[in-house]
Amino acid sequence: MKICIINQEPIEVTKEQAGAAIDALKNGAQYLTINGEYIKANAITGVRNDENDFMPKRNWGQLASGQMQHFLADNREKASKGYAKYKQMRQELGL
Repeated sequence: MKICIINQEPIEVTKEQAGAAIDALKNGAQYLTINGEYIKANAITGVRNDENDFMPKRNWGQLASGQMQHFLADNREKASKGYAKYKQMRQELGL
């Protein structure tokens, strides 16, 4: 497993070390010591499991296709007559 950190190469850790780091973060740790490196907690961007080959390493920054639903789902309000009413009001006021 790897712990990804801002502006640094990922740190190779065991599953137990990654679990301990995540538990420490959940408990509010400000700093962690991982493999002898002193790391500020808010610099950690994530933990990656590279043991199961689910996703190639070159795609770690993106989701695999089909993993995320489109966030622009068409759940907007139906078109109304508000703008037409606004234009009519402006015409009546002579603007």
